[in-house]
Amino acid sequence: MNEPILKETFKVAHGKRIVFRSAEKVEVEEFSVRRPETNEVLIRTLKTLISPGTERAFLKALPNTPRVFPQYPGYSNIGVILEVG
Repeated sequence: MNEPILKETFKVAHGKRIVFRSAEKVEVEEFSVRRPETNEVLIRTLKTLISPGTERAFLKALPNTPRVFPQYPGYSNIGVILEVG
């Protein structure tokens, strides 16, 4: 009864993510995926979006944002938990 609904094993070595390199400059970059540490989870993202409020403001470096780059958007995320640290 306590078995997870979905089991997946750690097979991912690399992933891709969106990065805001500077104001109004967006790239897709590859990165190495590490195993999760204590209190972390590894999630395979199925769907995400760049929020039209906060993340758009960061991308445009609007006055109410930290204007620190790089930025990694995608906090609105739907995914599958692959591993728990």
